[in-house]
Amino acid sequence: MHSKTVRDLVKRLSGIYRNRCPVNLKPAVYRIYRELELNLRIKPRRRLKREKPEEMAVPDAPNVVWSMDFMADRLLDGRQFRLRCAT
Repeated sequence: MHSKTVRDLVKRLSGIYRNRCPVNLKPAVYRIYRELELNLRIKPRRRLKREKPEEMAVPDAPNVVWSMDFMADRLLDGRQFRLRCAT
């Protein structure tokens, strides 16, 4: 049996059984692969490569750089409020 057809068969069966039972089917699929002596590797998930952040500029004088933040708190009577703080 060709490995692509076996792969399609296992995907189809796992889709059918996934709708019927809520258990994790990965061990069962792996066991079937081992019994059929298939060596289809399980591909690891690829990590996204992140760019390094740029270094922050040091301001030369006051009031050159501004920052903004959000704060939230709750009053004694349980009411909540949010603030936007700019410095």
